[in-house]
Amino acid sequence: MRDPLLLPDRHPVGDFFVLDSLFDVSSKSDVSILRSDIASMEHPIFKLSSRKADKERLERYEHGDFYIELRAGPEGFATIFDKDIWIYCISNLIRRQNNKEAIGQTVRITVHDLFKMTNRDPGGAGYDRLEEALDRLAGTRVKTNIPTGGVVDEVTNFGLIESYKYPRRKNGAKRLDYLEVVLPKWLLNAIEGEDVLTLNYGYFHLRKAIHRQIYEIVRKHCGDQESWKIGLGLLKKKCGTTQADKHFASYLRELVGKEVLPGYDVTLERNDMVLFTNRATKLPGNDARPPALSSGRLPESMKTTAASGNKILISADGMEQAKLWAPRWDMGHVENEYMKRANEWGPARNEDARFLDWVKKVFKGNPPL
Repeated sequence: MRDPLLLPDRHPVGDFFVLDSLFDVSSKSDVSILRSDIASMEHPIFKLSSRKADKERLERYEHGDFYIELRAGPEGFATIFDKDIWIYCISNLIRRQNNKEAIGQTVRITVHDLFKMTNRDPGGAGYDRLEEALDRLAGTRVKTNIPTGGVVDEVTNFGLIESYKYPRRKNGAKRLDYLEVVLPKWLLNAIEGEDVLTLNYGYFHLRKAIHRQIYEIVRKHCGDQESWKIGLGLLKKKCGTTQADKHFASYLRELVGKEVLPGYDVTLERNDMVLFTNRATKLPGNDARPPALSSGRLPESMKTTAASGNKILISADGMEQAKLWAPRWDMGHVENEYMKRANEWGPARNEDARFLDWVKKVFKGNPPL
């Protein structure tokens, strides 16, 4: 039974789906294409709810030497769920940048692919909600001294998107052929300066806004480390919520003992401390010998019967751990080479463990591409 804290998969196509027009990826496990800017992951630029907009049009956040002033538009503050559009646009531009293509503030995207990648409702109401999100993004103004792309000592005032447009169909249908979004220069600086981090696709299955915000903060601060600890009060501040500590703690308790937060486990400690542990550091098989590549065979302990119907998938955690062992290698190439072998071997009981063993043996000491 699916955990009530998670959204259903709204675009199931077996274990695989393809975004031909944008990413040309083979599965949801290829999280190297999903990215967010670091600044909005660490600081509450996006709100948990737009409800306060009618009563409070201006909010200010300060941390150290940095500050953010948010001013809501008529439709309210842009929310963490509206940020899906930002994440998709960032991922699009990083992909192009990696392919040595020119990028700019204007991004044209396919709405159908946006819905698939961000696990949004593809129905008619989904298009209504998309337009509402765009209006909140365009209406929310940000004034901040947080630098991006190496641009320091600068105060910037911008909209979370400068503008958007899409073609109007004559028959009145809500489905859109494409959407064109103009991003702020502040965000483009972050993309060009590679001030971005990868995200786990499971982020888009988190049902609650507060859990999405917590994941982004942990992803930024814990990253690939074994663990990271923070005080309850500071974590609450970073999430941008003013609710009582006991209510905020209740959202954290929902995550304890469950693998809901992508890649990380949560522990509430004494003295109002919160410990996040990276599940990738606990992957089994680090000391096991990898299979012999020349034989094309696996030890019996690593084989999976065809009746299990398992697909060969590498998790987000597995890919992140592989980057630690082969940091200068192109992970797309690494995954492709592994899949060639894995398709001969068949699925493993623990695909991540086999993949990581293979990475350690094959790429250790070899020059990067």
